[in-house]
Amino acid sequence: MSRISRRELIQVAAATATVAGIRAQADTPSVGTASRPRRPEPVVPERVPERFTSLPFESQELGGLFAERMRINLEGRLLHIDEYACLSGFQHRDTAGDFDTAWVGEHAGKFLDAACNALRYQDHAGLRRITERMAQALIATQEPDGYLGTYSAAHRWTSWDVWAHNYNLIGLLSYYELTADPAVLQACRRVGDLLGRTFGDAPEQRDIVAAGEHMGMAATSVLESMCALYRFTGDARHL
Repeated sequence: MSRISRRELIQVAAATATVAGIRAQADTPSVGTASRPRRPEPVVPERVPERFTSLPFESQELGGLFAERMRINLEGRLLHIDEYACLSGFQHRDTAGDFDTAWVGEHAGKFLDAACNALRYQDHAGLRRITERMAQALIATQEPDGYLGTYSAAHRWTSWDVWAHNYNLIGLLSYYELTADPAVLQACRRVGDLLGRTFGDAPEQRDIVAAGEHMGMAATSVLESMCALYRFTGDARHL
């Protein structure tokens, strides 16, 4: 009999815990799901069919270690988010001296994405209030041209600016999927329109590879969220 490696043992244990700890709840929605709006469906289907589709958050019930980690994530982290720290860079982007901390723009979108995933798994009134407040406050800082970053006009599209827009799209699209609020999708659309106008090969457009850190890898990460936006808008400019 061949010996099993430590790595293989860990993989088997993790798989066993996952199967044992997750139970489909297709016929028993979690608390509060009855009052939720129907999730918006993308208007553009995937061109290449998925070979694997994960179980929706709404159809899962965790137990054991995974359930405990979810509880800790909710009660120890998400419900205690520093809203001001996440939003101040957007609300005070033109304040003198703020350029040194402009990179903090990624955190609002990351919180929204994590919070929406948690709410889809199990509704929680307190977290829902925080998430709604954060999403609405973030959208309120959007400039008329669609800009939703933390950089002053003189420093736009440098360093982590496109990266922050990427996470705003990720977070706000997650919130749109949770709420089906058309105003949220409109805010995302304005971001996509601005990025489409700003970057490209046409005269007066910028090179996105030169617009961020790590030889363009930070800025070009927005391609994933732009494709997700395109699936909801069907607007070829976003593709």
